[in-house]
Amino acid sequence: MKMRRIIQILFLLITTSALVSCGNNEDFDEDYLTLVGKVISEPNNAPIPNVTVIVKNGNKIAASTTTNQQGQFELNVSIGEIDTSSKLYINDIIHKVQKEYEILGFGKKYFDYGDLILYDSRNPYDLPVFKFNNCTYLIHPLLMGEYTYEESINICSQLHDYDVESWFLPTKDELMGYFKSCNNLGEIYSAGYYRISQPNTSVIRIYRLFIDNVFHGYGCDEVNVSPEERAYVLPMAKYQ
Repeated sequence: MKMRRIIQILFLLITTSALVSCGNNEDFDEDYLTLVGKVISEPNNAPIPNVTVIVKNGNKIAASTTTNQQGQFELNVSIGEIDTSSKLYINDIIHKVQKEYEILGFGKKYFDYGDLILYDSRNPYDLPVFKFNNCTYLIHPLLMGEYTYEESINICSQLHDYDVESWFLPTKDELMGYFKSCNNLGEIYSAGYYRISQPNTSVIRIYRLFIDNVFHGYGCDEVNVSPEERAYVLPMAKYQ
């Protein structure tokens, strides 16, 4: 009888201890950080719907969602799934544009990023640009092959790539202006002859400048050729 009473007392003590432990265990009620914001494009602050918003660390995704028709998102991230190495990514798979942001709001339950500009709506594909004569120029990727003067004019006028309808063959000053601005090793184009809009008997010779075997930019000069001479074509478009 005494042994049974001892067992009952031990059972009550263990059960009570377990209940207290569960009641005080913060992991039992998991904490979340809510991240919100609005994804927009310049220059008119237009909302961008249906882009992916992800929190991840390397390849490990902690949470993901998509923006609504107003460009807004709300993401609930488990505190246990993120650390200082985690990042917030906004990814537009149509235009192949992705931006990375630090995770803000550690130690809080809620953080509002406000307006996040993903891209310029005039250049959603993030094409190379440069400034010239108070205008911004979009640079089309170099067209494959080489073309005569007439072919060059026609091919530029018929281009409708990257949601742009106004591609043109650049002038001598525009083409040389762009190449002289290219000091980024990631913006390497082929050395050689490039067609220009006028006159039809000129091309621009583009060559790379090296100092101690290190690329330092491009050099340019004008060369007279026949209209039937073939050369590279680098279409441009512009806006103010």
